[in-house]
Amino acid sequence: MEQKKKVLSLGTVAMDVILETRELPKEDGFGFIDSERLVPGGSAANLSVALARYGIDTYQTGKIGDDKYGDEFRRG
Repeated sequence: MEQKKKVLSLGTVAMDVILETRELPKEDGFGFIDSERLVPGGSAANLSVALARYGIDTYQTGKIGDDKYGDEFRRG
């Protein structure tokens, strides 16, 4: 019987800021933001999520700040 793969990710833990706009601004111009979302991210966390979607058991370790973004990440 094949043993299920397990992966431990060590690395960056961050909050990704997702901005939505209808069009990108021209060079040296400005644009309008339609919406903004904060989502848990960072390279190690994103890797863990992607591998978990393939059925791999994933574990994450990293340092989370003691601030509003760290609090949001823990809730995420």
